[in-house]
Amino acid sequence: MKLNKAINFLLFSKWKFLYKEKYFLLFDGFRDSKRKLSNILSNQNFSVLYTRGEEINFSIFLSALFSYWPKKLSTRYLIEYIRKTNAKVIVTFFDTHHGFFELKKIFPNKKFIAIQAGIKSKQGLKKLKCNLRSSEIDHYFTINEYYSKQLKKKIKANYTSIGSFNANQIKINKYSTNEIIFISKQTLDYDKPVPHHEFKIIALISKYLEKKKIKLHILLKHDIKNDYLKYLLDRNLNNIKVIYARKKYLLSYKICQKYKLIINTDSTLGYEMLSLKKKVIFINYGSRENDKWIKKNGYPVTPFGYPASGFKDNGFFWTNLFDKKRIINMFEKNYSMDIKKWHNKNLKTISSIIPRDGNNKIVCNCIKK
Repeated sequence: MKLNKAINFLLFSKWKFLYKEKYFLLFDGFRDSKRKLSNILSNQNFSVLYTRGEEINFSIFLSALFSYWPKKLSTRYLIEYIRKTNAKVIVTFFDTHHGFFELKKIFPNKKFIAIQAGIKSKQGLKKLKCNLRSSEIDHYFTINEYYSKQLKKKIKANYTSIGSFNANQIKINKYSTNEIIFISKQTLDYDKPVPHHEFKIIALISKYLEKKKIKLHILLKHDIKNDYLKYLLDRNLNNIKVIYARKKYLLSYKICQKYKLIINTDSTLGYEMLSLKKKVIFINYGSRENDKWIKKNGYPVTPFGYPASGFKDNGFFWTNLFDKKRIINMFEKNYSMDIKKWHNKNLKTISSIIPRDGNNKIVCNCIKK
């Protein structure tokens, strides 16, 4: 742990002085992780190991400080926490934390379970510092078989594809208005309120819809509503309504369920809405561009269905290219088609990239077994 980071941890963390032994342990309590697990386990049945400095147990920290483990202090703390609290089942949604996958070697008699939290880019999979010699858990629940195939090259585990843990909690709602929404992937560290490829998609769709007297709604991931809208208005895009879902649990899913058609690039939420039987189109503009283009114009975008390699650049409800005529034709076909007919037509593709385990029964049975 670097000195500055260590000092921040010590100064700004919430310190606890007591701990309890519980059968279940949630590894990493970031954002909604605790709320997610509490949907299948009572809050009273599991403890939380915070891995990002939000909370530190004083007595366990002291044990880690003077422990004999030949590892950095942050890793020793994780080991000591698991040892002291004596959990039998450890679950995480933080499935990019390579250290989690090394704990099974230290605690072979405990059950370790990872649940994939969102889609992963090619760069994300490459950055996962795991290998088959040191990385092992008992169960890994992935979004689909394509991810399982890639992760098997790095991590030993029993793999099961369940789709999205979040979406599996939500009831399928067939009601919708005739409105259309675009899911933004804007990040706070990008230098413009609206990334280049996002702007081009919004400009094309909103101008087309303006002729139809239909307003395009845009769902933001971060609270930059005013800057985002001003950027569009300054460029004469007036047929827009910008929405920020706030940080209320699962609110973005419930918002999207109200719409007749959902447009996105490669958002996890876009894929998740497929599993909730919504009509979704993917315009993965930028996914076939080189690193130089991406650095200049925006964040990386993955091709449709990645890491599957069998999908062409153009399909019934997706395209990896910015072909204006093709995008408008795709939009018209998908918007006008009856939802039941649309779902039946695309069922094979949808089932392969985002299956559904209603109420997370498979995960629940595994954790409680």
